[in-house]
Amino acid sequence: MIDSRCGLHCTTCTYKEPCGCGGCIETNGHPFHGACPVAQCCQEKGFYHCGECPELPCELL
Repeated sequence: MIDSRCGLHCTTCTYKEPCGCGGCIETNGHPFHGACPVAQCCQEKGFYHCGECPELPCELL
């Protein structure tokens, strides 16, 4: 199951519940710690997750 743009598993993140984080995809790349540059890049390119990007692996990820 894909639950983030970069490949991390938001569902098992220990910060998700205590910090009230909705997760990467659910928050459109704005998890509890602020805007995620990896998610923003992925979304701007129109991909659901970084694995769809032909530039993978990249400097940002």
